[in-house]
Formats: sequence, structure tokens, C-alpha cells
Amino acid sequence: MKELANLIKDTVKTTRKLTQLYISSTTAPTTRVHQICNNKRFYSSNSPNPAVAVKLNNAHTCQKCSSPIDEPINTINNSNNNNINNNTIIKPTLAPPAPTLQPNTQLVHATPTPNQLTKPVTSFYKRNLPSHLVEFSSQEGKQLFKEALENGHMEGYFSLAEQFVSQSDPAYCGLATLAMVLNALKIDPNRLWKGPWRWFADDMLDCCIPIESVKKRGITFTEFSCLSRCNGATIQSYRADESDIDTFRSSIIEASSKQGIHLVMSYSRKVLGQTGGGHYSPIGGYHKEKDLALVLDVARFKYSPHWVPVSVLWEAMQSADQETKRPRGYYVMSRNMTYQPSFCRVKNTLSWSSVADKFVKNFPTLLEQKNPATYQDVIETIFSNLPPETPYVLCAYSHELYKNLTNNDDQLLNIGGKHNHLCSTENCIDISNDNYSSYSNNHQHHNHHKSITNRWDQFFEEITRHSKSFSIITEMIKDSRIQWKVHHQHDLHVSKEICHDYPAQLATFLFLAFPAQLYNRLSIDIRDKLAELRNLDGLSANVISEIMKVREEMFLVNQSPCSCSPDQQQGCNK
Repeated sequence: MKELANLIKDTVKTTRKLTQLYISSTTAPTTRVHQICNNKRFYSSNSPNPAVAVKLNNAHTCQKCSSPIDEPINTINNSNNNNINNNTIIKPTLAPPAPTLQPNTQLVHATPTPNQLTKPVTSFYKRNLPSHLVEFSSQEGKQLFKEALENGHMEGYFSLAEQFVSQSDPAYCGLATLAMVLNALKIDPNRLWKGPWRWFADDMLDCCIPIESVKKRGITFTEFSCLSRCNGATIQSYRADESDIDTFRSSIIEASSKQGIHLVMSYSRKVLGQTGGGHYSPIGGYHKEKDLALVLDVARFKYSPHWVPVSVLWEAMQSADQETKRPRGYYVMSRNMTYQPSFCRVKNTLSWSSVADKFVKNFPTLLEQKNPATYQDVIETIFSNLPPETPYVLCAYSHELYKNLTNNDDQLLNIGGKHNHLCSTENCIDISNDNYSSYSNNHQHHNHHKSITNRWDQFFEEITRHSKSFSIITEMIKDSRIQWKVHHQHDLHVSKEICHDYPAQLATFLFLAFPAQLYNRLSIDIRDKLAELRNLDGLSANVISEIMKVREEMFLVNQSPCSCSPDQQQGCNK
């Protein structure tokens, strides 16, 4: 009997253990990982009905990312599952709650690529305008448009509206604005857009800076001017610290009351109470009584066109650009009616076509073959492969530049025997028979030349002091990495000509004037460094204008050298 009692006792213990193991196995949570956001979710996977998994929370969405549950899991009401006791279930620590979304914000799923998990993307549908700005399509906005139209201050609106575009990339506000204005001005880009059509698009505007760099940081105030000029526009730029609100308002009125003139702003969104940083957009009109300007925002996916007080726009330009640390500003743009590549006008004796072909067409391939490791290697490669005509062309350009800089000088008539040959890119004019031949003493001539060329000296002083490239090129010349001389002699009666005054500065000028396409096949890191060295924002408007003129000419040769209209064929090679 005693042995039987012990057997029964052992059997009862064994039965209890088996029962506990069964209960534990039916209630122990199983961890599954949500493959979208890696959030752990817990299930009781061994319920009385093995085909059904019990989800401990009753939500059908992930607690972390709020996306739908992807596995086909049925939820069982615990009140109907008598074999599961909530008190015995180990409840997990829940994931953080889903992020608080703005009214127009959603979490959506990007389309997965093969072998890639789907990840959530935060998306937005537009932004609400701040209350002090008037939406163009509102009743008040329509009334403002009607009144401004009646007062003649919407003349520039219609050509812009015909070409209104949305920027194709978040960083392309400057490029989209420029493409919109260039098309509104009816400028022929002289290069294909798509199919047989010539048209401006924001991803075509890369004559001053690589598109990849624009995607990273946008474009600066000076780069916008560069892009405008090399694509056929006449542009006047006004930085906020170099102008005043009255001049700004007058420029808005002029652009709004005349056809063929457009005003573009570079401004800070934050000052307008909007989200984002620096931005570009054209002005489409002006309401005189309320002193409001119509901003045609090219980020149409974010903000609709809106009316803004001129005083607020003025303040928005005072904000410094993070890239250049200088205030923003505005531009007044029109079509350059005389615009054509000067390579189609120059005399063939200057060999501009061959020089330009080498600059723009041959160098990218050469640089790709050399595969330079640093930006110094790039500079060395360029200067070691310059065509032999380069010093002659630069010297001729120096004479033309000197003439232009001193053209309005009151003492210009006292220059005397400055040079017997004044050379330009069009021809060389012999003035040896003029009354200036008496200046035969070289030393006297040089001193006299120095005493009256302040603007000439100031031009190259700007390059010396404010161009990052100058110190690099000077050091490379000193170390013999660059073999550089400007020694062409136009005037045999003097030992030194004006083109001999600033050889390192002329080399720097040439380097700054190369179009950005020269470096398209280099790595993005080297291109970014070259773009930094070639940044013109620290230079004066006079120097920038000259650099842009030469850069524009080189860029256009890349499109089609001497590809002119029938009435512009003088000087073109047949």
C-alpha cells in the first residue's frame, strides 16, 4: 500500500509538471520582427487552434511606424479564449508611439527594389502660407491681381506664366527660376532639350557649376549671374548691402510695368515665416496701393504663388547666405539682343576657334586619361597642355581690357604713346602714325603708364587679394609645377607691355574663366574643390563681369563653334 501511495504521489507530481509545461508553451510569447522598421511584436503562437496566432495588442498597425501588419494574422478575442489567462501572459514593453504627424504629413512606403526591404518615407503635401501672406488664388489674391492689372503693374506676369515651372529637385530653385525667365525672354539656347526641340530646362544650366554640386548646395548669388550671362541674358545684380529699399521698389515697378524685363529674388524663406532656407523665385507683379509684390514660387509643390509686402521681401534679402556669408539680393534681367558667341566674330588670325576647341572639347578627355588625384594635378595638367596661341590671345585681351578700363578716365588723352598697337579680339589697330610716337623712352613710358592706370591696377589687385585660386597658382609657378610666361611683344619700341605687368594674375584669370564642363569627367570631390577655388563671390562686379564674358564665350564654342545665323558668319571657318 505504501508503495502504491508513493506511485500515485509521483504520478500526480508528474501530471502537474506536464500541465505547467503545457500552459507555459501555450502562453509564452513569440517574438517577430516587423521587416519595415525592425520593431519587435509579440504573439502567442501555440493557441488551442494552431492555425490561429493571438496578437497581444489588438492594433492592426505597427506601434512604431504605423504601417499595416504584413502577415495574415487573425485576432482572437481573449474573452472567447478560456485557455489563455491574461494574468499569466508576460506582456512586452511596447515600442515608442508613432511620430506625431502634421496634418499634411504621411508615412508612405517607397517602392522596393529587388532584394531590398521597403522603408517608410516621410512625405508632405504642400505647406500652408503664413497669415500675413496672401495666396494668389484666394479671393483677396484675385482682387489684388485685378487691381494691379488695371494699374499696369502686371506686364511681366503673362510671359512668366506661360513658362511657369516647378523645380525638378529640392535644390534647383535657382536653376528652375533661371530656366523660367530665359524661356520667358524667348532666348534660344542653341542646344537641344529633347527630341528636335531647343528649350531651357533646369538640368541643362551647368556652364558655371556641375549639376551634382547644385544638388548638394544649390547656387550662390554670383553663380546665378554667371549662368544668366552664359545663356544669353543681360543681368544687373544688386546685393542687399549695396542697395536700398527704394531702389528695390523702383526695380520691382520697372519689371512689373514693362515687357521684356524680369526681376528675380534671392531671399530667405524664414524671414517670410516659411519653412526652408535660401530660395530663388521671380517677381510677377506689383500692387502699388498696398505695396505688395507677387512671388511666383517655383517650389509649387510647397507654396502657391503669393503676395508679399515689399518691406518683408527687403528684409528677407538681408539674411546672409550660409555658403558665401554675404547678404542675398535681386537681379534685373532682360534679353541680350546683340548676344552671339564672339568666336563667330573674331579674325581667324587669333586662332580663337582652335584655342576654344582645346579648352572645352579636348581637355575633358585629357583629364580623364590623366586621372588626376588632386586639384593641383588638374591645374598642372591644364597649364602644361595649353595651346601655343594662348599667350598671344591673352596679351591681345590685355590690351582690350586696358582700353576698356581706361576708356572713361579723364586722363585717358594723356596716355600718349601707350602702345603703338592696340589689340582686341577682333583686330589689331596700328596707331604708330599718331602723335604718340614721341614716347620712345621705355622707362618714362612705363612710369607714365603706371601713373594713370589705377583702374587697371585695381582690376588685378582684386584677383590678387580676393581669389582663392591666385595663391595656389602662384605657389605652383614658384615650385615649377606650372611653366608660365606671358611674353608676347606687340610694341617693339618698349621693353615691357601691359600684358607683362601681371602674369600670375592673368594665369588666374584664365583658370577662373574656364567653363565648368572642363571638369565633368573628374570625381565629384575634385570638382567640388575646383568649384570652391573658382568661386567668384569675393571679387568685384567689374572683375566678375570680365570673367563671365570669357567663360561664356568658351562655353558657347562647346555647343557648336561658329554656329551662327547666316548674317553672323563673318570670321567663321568654312
